[in-house]
Amino acid sequence: MRKTIVTSSIALSLLFGSSVASAEPTFTDLNSTHWAYKSVAGLAAKNVISGYQDGSYKPDSTITRAELAVILTKVTGLKLRQSIKHLTRTLNLQIGSHPM
Repeated sequence: MRKTIVTSSIALSLLFGSSVASAEPTFTDLNSTHWAYKSVAGLAAKNVISGYQDGSYKPDSTITRAELAVILTKVTGLKLRQSIKHLTRTLNLQIGSHPM
């Protein structure tokens, strides 16, 4: 199954609204004729996605787990540090309750 950044962007956009702000995204490799432009622009306007440091977005590249984690953290408003503490506590309780 092929997962791409664009596919994830569209899914998140549909889930959380896809309104496009008046400011156009300035990704160097995404033009207004790309089929996912409106979804990407909407997520960029909401600061859910920001692209790469070189100004590109790489719309046809496969999304990594780390990139998806960042997107989901931004969309849900989770604080990463709090999430890690909660996960650690949960794992410690589960692991600690089982004899080795």
